[in-house]
Amino acid sequence: MKQDPQALKGFADWMNQLAGKPIMDEKKLKQIMFKAMERYQQQGVPGFIEYISQIVRPPISQEAMMGLMKQIMSPEGMQEILSQLHLSVPTQVNEILTKQKRR
Repeated sequence: MKQDPQALKGFADWMNQLAGKPIMDEKKLKQIMFKAMERYQQQGVPGFIEYISQIVRPPISQEAMMGLMKQIMSPEGMQEILSQLHLSVPTQVNEILTKQKRR
């Protein structure tokens, strides 16, 4: 999967903004994405969820994470989550998502 460096930077910057401090850069994000994709390819969605859970350590169950993942996989579901959190997708990330929808 080819990654747009501007989108990675935009997403990393967005994560830093949400956290209120520098926690992510393009290199870290690229490594996380690579490992997450590798886990997905080897173990499917459950492996992907397990990997992300190890990194993020969310205070919710694996089952709740699976439900959230299913919701995120649809553009409407993702938009609903972001709306509930009063967030918006960074412009660069949104542009890539829009391009992928057209394919």
